[in-house]
Amino acid sequence: MRFGSLFSGIGGLDLGLERAGNPSVKTSDIPERPILEFLAKLDRWATHGNARSMPTVQDAMPEGTPIKLQLSKMRALKKRGLVQGCYCGCRGDWEITDAGRNVLTHNVSTMPTAL
Repeated sequence: MRFGSLFSGIGGLDLGLERAGNPSVKTSDIPERPILEFLAKLDRWATHGNARSMPTVQDAMPEGTPIKLQLSKMRALKKRGLVQGCYCGCRGDWEITDAGRNVLTHNVSTMPTAL
């Protein structure tokens, strides 16, 4: 079972789960480029989670990525203007923005620059 490391500071919870053979994954561990490429190839929006009849951003993330971590990653991409959609957990409707397409077209880094 893969788990999202959201509460790393609480008494070794992550360490215990990892010692039990459950790998942790953080939002920063999920590469952004495959998600942007996946959305760019679609002619419609994508959802998140285990959708059966529609495209889902889960297909562009590491296998077994928990839904809360999917939403966290998409929220981070939305904050930087690379995607648009709803990250409250209702439906998703994720689409790539012009800024996201610019990242793919010009091979621009998606990581924010330090001040």
